[in-house]
Amino acid sequence: MIFVRPYAIEFILALSQISKIAIWTSSYGLYTTEILDNLIPKEVKLEFIWDRNKCDLSESKGVPSFTKNLDRLRRLSIEPCNYTIVDDKPECIIPNTESVLGVKPYFGGKKDNHLKIILEKLKKRITKQLT
Repeated sequence: MIFVRPYAIEFILALSQISKIAIWTSSYGLYTTEILDNLIPKEVKLEFIWDRNKCDLSESKGVPSFTKNLDRLRRLSIEPCNYTIVDDKPECIIPNTESVLGVKPYFGGKKDNHLKIILEKLKKRITKQLT
């Protein structure tokens, strides 16, 4: 079961009008499919969908962790100045650069409006990148 954050679909639709969108999740299998089915409107074209298979496995204090190594994007000739990663676990992005925008984790609150705030920040970043 997933919780769809308030304004998530509006966030994705608005972002798709001004930017390309890709999904890179540390989940896998059916959960990734469920995320996409519940979150991504059919009219939104994704550049790519990466799951846990594109993450690096590491361990900290005996606990496994999946990190997203940005060198994978560079190998595709995608430079940090051309993207922003929005993630609720920015500490799992390596290297953690100014291209990472952390969001608060979501636990099901109906009054959450964090994505509205994040969308405004993204619009400013995109405008700045274009100038």
